[in-house]
Amino acid sequence: MGEDKSKLTEAEIETVLMEAQVGYLALARDGQPYLIPLNFIYSSGNIYFHSRTSGRKVETINLNPKAAFHAGAIGSLIAGKNPCKFNYNFCSVVIEGVISEVRDLVEKEEILELLVEKYAGNSVGRGKISAKQLAGVNVYSLAPHIISGKKNT
Repeated sequence: MGEDKSKLTEAEIETVLMEAQVGYLALARDGQPYLIPLNFIYSSGNIYFHSRTSGRKVETINLNPKAAFHAGAIGSLIAGKNPCKFNYNFCSVVIEGVISEVRDLVEKEEILELLVEKYAGNSVGRGKISAKQLAGVNVYSLAPHIISGKKNT
C-alpha cells in the first residue's frame, strides 16, 4: 500500500490553520446542530476564538463543550470530461475536541491581541486592552482530540 497523497502532513495542517481566514465551529444542543463561522487563531496546538459574554453560542458551549471545527481553502476548478468528473483543488482540516473558556486575564489579553494582529495587522491602533474590554468578551480554547487534513491538488 502506498502513501495516501490526499492526507495533509502535520506541517500542512499547521499551515492551513495559520492561514485560513474563517473557521466553522460546529456545536450541538438538545440534539440540534449549530454551525458558526468565526474568526480564530491557531496557537500552541489549540484553536482560539472570542465571543460576546452571552448568547446562543455561549449557552451551547456551556451545555455541551464538545465541538468540531473546520478550516480550509478552495482553489481552482478541475475540469472533467463530464459533470461528474469536475472537482476543485482544496485543502481542509477538521478538528474534534473540547472547548474551555480562557479565564486567565493575561492569556485572554494575549489571545485577543493575536486575533487583532491576524485580522487587522497594523491597520488598527494598538494599545493595551482595558479591563472593561476584557470583561466584555469571552475567549475560548478548542483543544483537539482528533485532527485530520485532506487535500486535492
